[in-house]
Amino acid sequence: MNDGLCDVLIVEDDGMQCLEMSGFLRRAGLSVESAADGTQAVSRSRFLRPKVVLLDYNLPDMTGVQAAEQLRAILGSDLFGQVENRLRINNQHMHIVAH
Repeated sequence: MNDGLCDVLIVEDDGMQCLEMSGFLRRAGLSVESAADGTQAVSRSRFLRPKVVLLDYNLPDMTGVQAAEQLRAILGSDLFGQVENRLRINNQHMHIVAH
């Protein structure tokens, strides 16, 4: 069981997209936090312990794949690899890290 401080961490450097996604998820009753780059996402994940991370592929400081690898080391989950592989096959530009 995840005792995280938030349900969803959005990692997105486009402020408007982040606001739109977080608003939608909050209206659905989820607790949402955000990070503007991979470094901030990794740092915030250490204490937020999110259940899900919505991760942009093109971040200012690293790729979404690089950030996902670091998040996997922190959050660890077998589901992470299954979701990541499925998204790569479908050529999506958003990685989902589930914990």
